[in-house]
Amino acid sequence: MISSVKKAQHEYNRNYYLTHKEEIIKRKKDRKLANPEKIREQDRRSYLKFREKPIAIRAKNTRKLRQEVILSLGGKCKKCNFFDWRALQIDHKEGEGREDRKRFTNQFAYWRYVIQNPIKYQLLCANCNWIKRYENEENRKRKL
Repeated sequence: MISSVKKAQHEYNRNYYLTHKEEIIKRKKDRKLANPEKIREQDRRSYLKFREKPIAIRAKNTRKLRQEVILSLGGKCKKCNFFDWRALQIDHKEGEGREDRKRFTNQFAYWRYVIQNPIKYQLLCANCNWIKRYENEENRKRKL
């Protein structure tokens, strides 16, 4: 919860920026032109300082969502009952996985879709998935 003092300070800063926008932008531009190496070094330090946190959060969320997908599909390989989550893969029962994945902008959206529609998918270990792809000739490039 933001305190009333912080809200007031935020509002003051916002109003100051809006009324002095051109001056502020000009000062920043002049400072950048006068000290390009210094600004570049500050930007680099800031990037290095804050990049680790989003990477760690993204990794944690990815692992958590992947484990949700695995649990929603049974938690083990459909063919051989292998259960180590590191080697389990989502498989499309009817093939056409490449076309299905192209519909989504990112992995999280795809995994959420899999959780909501588990009927179209099955969980296979990496070995069983590659054997299935070979037997069904799913790994062949399509001819135009």
